[in-house]
Amino acid sequence: MTSPYTNYTYKFKTYNSKWAAVQAAHDDGLEAGVIYDKIGITLGGSPSFFGNFNTTIEPKESWEQLLADRAFLLRDTLPSINLSFSGGHDSYLMLKTFLSNNIKIDKIIIDRYANDVISDLNFEQNHTALNILKSLDLGTTKIIISNWDDIDTWEKIALNEDSYFKLGLQLFPNIGDISYRFATNRNTKGQPIIRGSTHPRIYYKDGKWRSHLWDADNFGGAYTTNSNFIPFFTDSQAPKLHLKQLHVTKNYFEKQNLHNVDEIENPLEYRKAYVSAVRLNASIDIFKSPFIPTKKLKNPLLSSKKIKFFSSLAKDKREGFEKLCDIFTIRLGGLPLLYHKSFIRIYDVALEK
Repeated sequence: MTSPYTNYTYKFKTYNSKWAAVQAAHDDGLEAGVIYDKIGITLGGSPSFFGNFNTTIEPKESWEQLLADRAFLLRDTLPSINLSFSGGHDSYLMLKTFLSNNIKIDKIIIDRYANDVISDLNFEQNHTALNILKSLDLGTTKIIISNWDDIDTWEKIALNEDSYFKLGLQLFPNIGDISYRFATNRNTKGQPIIRGSTHPRIYYKDGKWRSHLWDADNFGGAYTTNSNFIPFFTDSQAPKLHLKQLHVTKNYFEKQNLHNVDEIENPLEYRKAYVSAVRLNASIDIFKSPFIPTKKLKNPLLSSKKIKFFSSLAKDKREGFEKLCDIFTIRLGGLPLLYHKSFIRIYDVALEK
């Protein structure tokens, strides 16, 4: 496998796995409290996400123009256009961008997980994504409903310590996190799949708007285990689109006086605001999903979907659940993995002077 989109660095050495980089720092005698300040991260091989862009200056092109430019760039550089579609706001705008610019889409892939384990984990796929596609004129585009509920393969990978330290698996992997490894081989014969990653993350501090991005913001999981995933909105190879969405979102928050709306503390209000700023509202209400967070998560690594999956695992696969817990208690730098800070910052930049 070629290098994944997300890589970690420590002392100028590159690692596919965050935990391998953490292990290297620990072997140097660093304690858990200081390890993460010494580990770097690159997306798409770029040492700096924004390169030479001044992040306080909004790109002059319109949001719509930059969306179109991104779609045409991908059309001109990839062997085929294959879109991962969840039915969420991000993948919906991505899909509509290709359609409105008359760019041929070869495949649309809807991933469904654990049908025989917990069927309602696929709420968005079944109740939103499929219904949206029925309402669109997709021409000759092939729609793939990709079902993956191989709990035995999940156990083989998720319960193997090497998966975390050598293969880049993140903590708390649900069945979807494991299926990412096989997605392109299974659905596109190894050709790239474009994902709707990721939405704008801004915050207000000391009278100024800023943006930060972490590996936990959709850049773990899929992007550490499969080298053929490409983010549509937030790609270090084309950072202008992401910079534009940050500024358009910042302008909207400023106009609406949303200085105190924080993504962590007020997740639903924040989501509705950025959707109004830089996403399309589908005819079907995506906010009806029972898995949309409405309040602060107790653990940022444990979404409501993951909690439901692991609760089922603890009930039906108790031995496997206990083995997973054993992996999470492996100590690095004197601290169990479960209690490590665990996030690596990609950037933290000013959006205004």
